[in-house]
Amino acid sequence: MPDDDEDSKVTLQIGIPTDASGYLRHECPSCMLEFKVKGDEARFCDVVEWWTSKAVAESGLGEAQESEVTNRGQMTCPYCAEPTDVQSFLHGEFRSYLIRVARREIIEPMMFGMLNNLERTFSRHRRGPISFKIERGSEARSPRPIAGPEPDDMVRIFCASCGEHFKISEGWSGAIRCPSCSLELQIS
Repeated sequence: MPDDDEDSKVTLQIGIPTDASGYLRHECPSCMLEFKVKGDEARFCDVVEWWTSKAVAESGLGEAQESEVTNRGQMTCPYCAEPTDVQSFLHGEFRSYLIRVARREIIEPMMFGMLNNLERTFSRHRRGPISFKIERGSEARSPRPIAGPEPDDMVRIFCASCGEHFKISEGWSGAIRCPSCSLELQIS
């Protein structure tokens, strides 16, 4: 017998808008400055899962799933050194893209399925003086969101301590922090 959790899982293939070098744009929720981090598939997948689950929960059609992303720790802003959860650094444009994908690929089909079930239930029970008619619009889904292209901008930095590759704004001078290990780095 299939597991209910396995039946309720949805697998999506989502394009992650990295630049030509494989870096994903992030934005500090504290100072609002942008930086990029080299692609780490596990970290990206956890963040995508977290934001998708949040979108479904906010729609009222499901509950937020606790993802490993909260257990993977924090990220540190290279500029202001403010640490916070990894998912909080996701750039606003990509976050918006993920929410639109979740609405189209998960929430809309769930809503159409619920309406179909409701209509079947009421049509089976049309006895007596009370009857229900469900009128709804088209089941056409919203347009499929697209992401990219992402410009290959910023200056590459390598943290020898933890091996993280990241990019910062070209005009930045002075101390910065590694997003992964928080080590203070001097750039010249």
